[in-house]
Parts: sequence; structure tokens; C-alpha cells
Amino acid sequence: MKRIMILFAALLLLCGTALFALAEEALPPATTVDASTPRLMVTGYLLAEPYLEPGSSTALTITFKNTSNTKSLRNMKFTLTDPSGELMPDGMGTLYVPFLAAGSTYNWNTALSAVYAATEGRHALEVSTEYEDAQFGSYSTQDTIYVHVRQPAKLSYDNAVLPGVAVQGDTLTLSINVMNTGKAPLSNVAVRCKIVGLAAGGSTFLGDLLPGQSAVAAPNLRVSDTKLGEVKGKIIFTYEDSDGKTYKKAEAVSTVIEAPAPQEQTQPAEKKKTDLLPWWAWLTVGVIGGGGVGCAVPLAVFSAKRRKEDEKRL
Repeated sequence: MKRIMILFAALLLLCGTALFALAEEALPPATTVDASTPRLMVTGYLLAEPYLEPGSSTALTITFKNTSNTKSLRNMKFTLTDPSGELMPDGMGTLYVPFLAAGSTYNWNTALSAVYAATEGRHALEVSTEYEDAQFGSYSTQDTIYVHVRQPAKLSYDNAVLPGVAVQGDTLTLSINVMNTGKAPLSNVAVRCKIVGLAAGGSTFLGDLLPGQSAVAAPNLRVSDTKLGEVKGKIIFTYEDSDGKTYKKAEAVSTVIEAPAPQEQTQPAEKKKTDLLPWWAWLTVGVIGGGGVGCAVPLAVFSAKRRKEDEKRL
């Protein structure tokens, strides 16, 4: 009987353990609460042009990403502003997006304009975001993007012309007025002449030109001794902006090379031969003759007076 009671107790213990295990498996798994903060960040931006010129507009794309792997975002508001007020986004500069899934990205495509008086250099634009999670918790973030504004490089010139006719062997000296007509400084300004039949001997270097400044390039062009007729070429202007970018302008020119006029072969006039005495001989004769006349007159007067006295005595 005692053994029966022990077996029965063991059987009950085994049954209870099995039932507890089955009950534990039937319970739902324990849930963990995700208390992480969903973040919406600017992960990149792209300007259609490498820089923005004052008075111009270009496309801008800003990429946002929901960095949360578990939480979606709702009721998003994007705002783009320039604290200086010199760069202006399209419209009101705001955008509403209703939903962005966890781990997803969104591209905001807008246009960005610069006023005519925009300051040259790097502008820091503020990108603000407001959004909610699935439980309507409110969040906000702020990022910064940079846009480079550059004044356009502008160069103009006067008197980039050749005379209508050039004579073989002559040297032509041009006087070309070069001006910086933009609002940004220019560097390494140079003028080079590339014309058939006219040897320039290199470039004329003008250096740096500040806004509104001008300088005169005076290249000397040696006219060929063998070329004749019409010749053509270019006067080339090169310069750099504040970023070191090189620009080039060219002016087409032409002239006509002519042979020098033939020179008249004239012989020096022969001196006329004369048998007359030289001037100093005539001077001597004049002096002697004048002296003789001066002596003869008093003698003649004295002789006449003496004859009259002799006649009275007779």
C-alpha cells in the first residue's frame, strides 16, 4: 500500500510539471517598449550649378532621412531660410509631407534665387524640420547647408583692331583698353595676338584688375618682310576669377600687308664750275681798289688847284 501511494504521488508530480510547462508556453511573449527618439536628418543636398550668381536662380535638392528602423514619421514640415535674406527659396520656403516610413528618405526639390546685391562667398542656410511619431509625440530638428555665391567675371575691351594697311618690315603698336566691368576682381589678365604675318613676340601681361579698374595693353607687331595681301588672326584675352577659373575671349582682326613704296634714285646736283675768283680774292680786290680811289681823289683835286695857280702867274 505504501508503494502504491509513492507511485501515485510521483505520477501527480509529473502531471503537474507537464501542465505547468504547457501553461507557460500558452502565455503570450513579454513585450518590450521602444522608447527611442525618431530622428529626421538632412543627409545630403545638391545644387544644380556649382555656385549661384547674383540675380540668378537654380534648382536645389535636399535629402531627408528617417533614421529610425522601427518608427514611422507623420505630419512633417520642412522650412528653408537664409538668415542674410539674400538667398530665397521658391514660394514660401516650406513643404508639408504627411508620412515617411521607418528608414526611408525623402527628396525636397525646390528652386533657390539670389538677389542682385547678394554678397559673394559662402552662405549658411538653415533647414528646420517639425514632425510627429505614431503616438503623436512632437519633435523638431535643425540642419545647415552651404551655398556658394559668386559674382560673375566680366571683362570688356576697346580698340582691339588693326590698321587697314600694314607695310612690310614696319612695326605696328596697338593700344587696347582692357576693363573689369564686373563686381569681382580679375587675376592674371593677359592679351595675346595670334595673326598670320604679324609677329607679336609673346603676350602682354596686365596682372590683376579690381572692379571698375582698367589698363592699356600695347603689343608691338612686326610686319613680315615676305607676306603680302590680306592676313587674318585673333586678339585673345585671358583672365581668372576669384576661384581660379580661367576665361578666354577672342576678337577677330585682319589687315592688308603691302610692299613699301619704291624710292626715287636721285643723284646729287653737281656743283657748277666757275672761273671766278673766290670770295676772299674779291674782298681783297675791293679793299685795294677802294683804297686807291680814296687816294686818287685828293691828288686830283690838289693837281687841279696847282694848275690854276700856275696860269695866274703867267
